[in-house]
Formats: sequence, structure tokens, C-alpha cells
Amino acid sequence: MTVESTQRTLPQRLAFHAARTALLYTLTIGLCTWRSPWPFVLGLATVVWWIVCKQMPYDAIGEKRRTAGNPTAGGQSS
Repeated sequence: MTVESTQRTLPQRLAFHAARTALLYTLTIGLCTWRSPWPFVLGLATVVWWIVCKQMPYDAIGEKRRTAGNPTAGGQSS
């Protein structure tokens, strides 16, 4: 099940699903079967991305950028 947090056009939605499928495949099947350090590096990069951005990398596809001080851009004003 996919919960849409952002409105995306059809090409953005296709890119979102392709990126998510590739990442999940690499981190599950690839980590166990590939004889390469790349799945581990990708997993580590994904964890770092999530800690910094509080979202998965594929969630950034089609997302409109928010600015913290601009209430018209969807950010919170303090």
C-alpha cells in the first residue's frame, strides 16, 4: 500500500515507484546475493539520508521544496 504524501505527475510517480523498487530490491535481495559492497554502501547512505532529511530518498521525487520561514511555501513560521 502506498500513502501519497505529495501530488505527483505521472512521470514523477513512475520515477518514484521505480526508485523505491530498486532501493528495496537492492537492500533485500541484493544485500544477500550480490558479492559487492554496493548494497551495504547504499544502505548506509539511505540511513544517513533518513537521519538528515527525515524521509526516504525516493520521497523527494516530485516534492516541492519547503522553506522554513515562508508560510506560503508550506513551511512553519516561528
